[in-house]
Amino acid sequence: MYNYKFIEVKAKTGFVGNTIAEHRELIEKAARQGYRYVGYVPTKLTGHGMIKVIDLVFEKPSKL
Repeated sequence: MYNYKFIEVKAKTGFVGNTIAEHRELIEKAARQGYRYVGYVPTKLTGHGMIKVIDLVFEKPSKL
């Protein structure tokens, strides 16, 4: 069994398009808490299909 953690990250719009800047810090912070990064899920898109919001997904073994 695993425990899962989801962190919502919003894309920031700039002159060169959308960027998600803080993802590295969030992944490193979760790793220090014992979580392993397993992927992301887009949760909000623009009308043109660009990603606006994602959930970073983490897991760690549950203590039974």
